[in-house]
Amino acid sequence: VAVFARSDRAGNPFWGVLAPEGRVRDVVFRFPKKGWVCDLVSGRVFGVVESVNLPLRRGMPFAFVQFAAPLAPVGLSVDGATAEIRNESVVDTVVRLRVFRPDGTEAQCYAKNLTLRAGQAVRHVVPFVRSDPKGTWKLELDSVFGDRRTATCVR
Repeated sequence: VAVFARSDRAGNPFWGVLAPEGRVRDVVFRFPKKGWVCDLVSGRVFGVVESVNLPLRRGMPFAFVQFAAPLAPVGLSVDGATAEIRNESVVDTVVRLRVFRPDGTEAQCYAKNLTLRAGQAVRHVVPFVRSDPKGTWKLELDSVFGDRRTATCVR
């Protein structure tokens, strides 16, 4: 098994795990210390753990980050077509902003990935056009550090 270890600028450890060529089997990956762990590939949050079971398969990567405590959720507020996204956690992150029409279907042309620095906020204007249907639109955020979603409505 190939393991790659790195740290971000705040000292949070990251690990990449790859299965070797040839014979592969399931393994238990043990972290140097207990901490709050997230799988960056699947977005799965393990919580506070010392180890995780890895069903190794050729070509299937794993990437983990470990923190001393759970991250603060990403915040979202909307004023008209302007969304303010707040990262109140101690690490940089990426979120996927998704936009849904009043009928519930996703308007993929308005979706956007946004990079958020630790402790900062960004503003993003959804470029609605006159031909868009009237009604309540929904904005939804997906964070790479788990399955947190914050949704609000736009009229």
